[in-house]
Formats: sequence, C-alpha cells, structure tokens
Amino acid sequence: MSEAVSRLIDTLNGQFKELPALAKTMVEQWTVSHYVMFGLYLLAAGLLAFESLYMMKAAVQKSGKMRGKLTDGNFHYDSEWNGIGVSDQWQLYVAIPLALLSISLLAFSLGDLYKALNPIVTLINNFR
Repeated sequence: MSEAVSRLIDTLNGQFKELPALAKTMVEQWTVSHYVMFGLYLLAAGLLAFESLYMMKAAVQKSGKMRGKLTDGNFHYDSEWNGIGVSDQWQLYVAIPLALLSISLLAFSLGDLYKALNPIVTLINNFR
C-alpha cells in the first residue's frame, strides 16, 4: 500500500513540476487571443464608422443639390424632411444604426483590451 502511495506522490510531483510552464502558456494564449479580438473589434468598428460617416455625408451632399420644379416661370423647391429628400432618407436610416453598432464594437474592443492587459485577474474571475 505504501509503495502505491509513494508512486502516486512521485507522479503528482512530476506533474506539478510542469504546472508553472503550463500555466504560463495558458496565460500567454489568453492574452494573445484577447489582443487579436481587440484588433478585430477595433478594425470592424473603424470600418463601420467610416461607412456610416460616408453614407451620412453622401445623403447631406445629395440633399444640398437643388431640388425643385420650374413651373409657370417660377422655381419651386421641394423641402422634404429638412431638405433631405425621401430618396436619401434610406442612407440615414442605415447610417445611424451603423454608427451605433460601431460604438458598441468599440466598447467590446475596450473590454478585450482590459482582459489582455490584466490576464491573471480576468482568468481568476472566469474560473469563479
């Protein structure tokens, strides 16, 4: 019986010697994965913000052009929705949710940056 216990203790001691290297590798992988996710979220947020601003700018530029009709010698302007025509409203309806999605992705990216900068704290919190 004591021989089996001593073999078990020797086996556990051998595995405990490898534990610090395993923990270091695990923390490094955790950190790298969160840096990668931070970069991807940041890239997606930037692209969505650029697209949103582009669509808003295009809608405003289109609305800045003269819209009107020449009837009975007078030029009558169409003023729909503060100068932005109905055909341009779809761009704003798409651009505003894109801007909000961009802001939320930026928040997600900051959360991943926090997890990457504080790997031990976040690992302990995740194991609870």
